[in-house]
Amino acid sequence: MIEQRITRARILIDSDRLKEAARELGLALAVDPDHMEAQGLAAFVEMRQGLHAEAGKSAERTIALAPDDEWAHFMAGIVAGAAGKTGKAKSCFREALRLDPGHARTNAALAQIEAEAGRYEDALDLTTRGLELEPE
Repeated sequence: MIEQRITRARILIDSDRLKEAARELGLALAVDPDHMEAQGLAAFVEMRQGLHAEAGKSAERTIALAPDDEWAHFMAGIVAGAAGKTGKAKSCFREALRLDPGHARTNAALAQIEAEAGRYEDALDLTTRGLELEPE
């Protein structure tokens, strides 16, 4: 049941139906409050809704539920970046890459932060690594 709710929430997120996605994720978390994926997606939905404080708390809970999971740190980085917390986003992305150096999207997200800070060589290195990992 939880997996179906999460799949449904992902589809709703993709179709920009965020209120409905939040409802599905809330129902999933009511059944299993420690479900890391549901918690991380809830953080993403809250972020997209502009609820940055709530999204930050949900992202931190996601990491607490799965401190060794690359996706938990990646999602926390996305949420932190959207809230303008560049330092926090950068540390989350770096931890995600430590856990899974082969994650191309994390390389791209960190490269964007480096480019925005004017660290173009670091950004180029990260994008090169990302392209090597995922050439298409």
